[in-house]
Order: sequence, then structure tokens, then C-alpha cells
Amino acid sequence: MIPIDEDGNLFGKVNIIDALIVVFIVIGALGVAGLLLNDDSGREDEVKATIEVQVNGVHPYVADAISEGPVDESVVVAVVNKTVEPTRTVVKSENGTLREQSHPQKRTIQLQLTVNATSSQDELLLQGEPLEIGRSVHFDLGKTTVNGTITRLDVDGNRSSR
Repeated sequence: MIPIDEDGNLFGKVNIIDALIVVFIVIGALGVAGLLLNDDSGREDEVKATIEVQVNGVHPYVADAISEGPVDESVVVAVVNKTVEPTRTVVKSENGTLREQSHPQKRTIQLQLTVNATSSQDELLLQGEPLEIGRSVHFDLGKTTVNGTITRLDVDGNRSSR
């Protein structure tokens, strides 16, 4: 049995040309609907950001383990700059007054880092959390890991600091 008869009807009921036209119209409508319903608002774009992080009260060997230059980690791209100072601490003097002095061992590190961040819906994210000044962060810098506080943020030339 041949599925198309001498009138061009498929199985004697539907004209094959009409059926193809309907199929193309349905495919076209689904394609247009897919384009219109495709929402890019949840799309995340990777951006490079330069941040400054203050790391307080670390041992000198931790400060020495951080070197300027590229870092082979997914979040931190490079340590751009590093400054190390003695950590300032408040102590009580013999007469009971408080005074500030340098800690004999602990160090405070200021790091300028280039990091991989993501931009999503007008929000900048670092490690899945909002990238903002004052936020505590944990970084793997290859030879060592540090916890610090973001003190400055620069994305695409827009600089913020506290």
C-alpha cells in the first residue's frame, strides 16, 4: 500500500503539501517563542577586578610566603602589590592607661589582587558572594591561604574605597 494517493493525500486523508506547510509553521513558531522567552538576565559574565585586601595579625612566615606576581588559582589571578607592616595593638600600661604599639611578631599585610569575579544582574560576585568593601574573604594564594577584609574595589576603572 502506497501512503500517498493519486490526489496527493497522505493515507487518503491529508494533502502532503498542506501537512509540510503546517509543520514548518509550527517549527517557526517554536523557534520565535524560544528566542523571545530566552532570558539572559540570569547570565553570568566573568570580569577581572582589582581589589585591596587587609590581612591582620599574621606571623611573619605567612607574610613572607606571599609573593607578587601570577597565582595559579581560579579566583586570584595575580598579587599586584604587597606591603607588610607590624600589626598595631592596644596594650594597658603600668599606670592603667591604654596605648597603641607595634606587636613584636604579628604583621598586617595590604594586598592588591587581580581576581576573577562574575557579573550577574548588576551585581558583582566573588566566590558566589557579593563583592563589596568590608566583606571578609578567604584566598588561596598558592603557597599559603589568608583571611582578610576588602578595603578597596576597582572594576572597569570604577574605584570604591572605605
